[in-house]
Amino acid sequence: MQQPLSVACTHCQNIFHMRPAEHQRSLKLGRRMFCSRSCAGRSNQRNLPPAGNPAAYSIKQHAANRKDKYSGLREHLRHCRRRDKETTISLDDLLAQWQHQQGHCPFTGIELQHPEYIGRNDVFRNALLDRIDPSLGYVLGNIQSVSMAINYAKSTLSQTEMVDLCKLIARYRQSKV
Repeated sequence: MQQPLSVACTHCQNIFHMRPAEHQRSLKLGRRMFCSRSCAGRSNQRNLPPAGNPAAYSIKQHAANRKDKYSGLREHLRHCRRRDKETTISLDDLLAQWQHQQGHCPFTGIELQHPEYIGRNDVFRNALLDRIDPSLGYVLGNIQSVSMAINYAKSTLSQTEMVDLCKLIARYRQSKV
């Protein structure tokens, strides 16, 4: 059996004994060495939010580390595939459609955003995937990103029926002013 090594604690600088193999492993992995779990905990407390204000820490600060060009589009495609409609589109098709629309709703012109699954979503700005002709599936040429509110209102209406409905609403509201 090998003699234990004397090592200084990274936090309190107290000398403690450690097996040579464990010391080598810690050095190889770039780990700091502590004399006790309480020293390790006290040393790592600086990574935590202040005790008086736990709301100051937000996991959202780490959220952007896994984003790519398809972020926000994957959930739309999953939703399409869960429905009993023909789905032949891909993530590249969704990305091309989003870029073609420049992230704007074709009915309202509102700049859209992909839904976030925290708290309440903005029904006017959040994008949903819509089928232009509701009798067809999610196929290339029959999809568009629209405002969540528009998608709820449109339901099973065709594109022209939805535009006609909006014109009727606008005319009626104008006559009431």
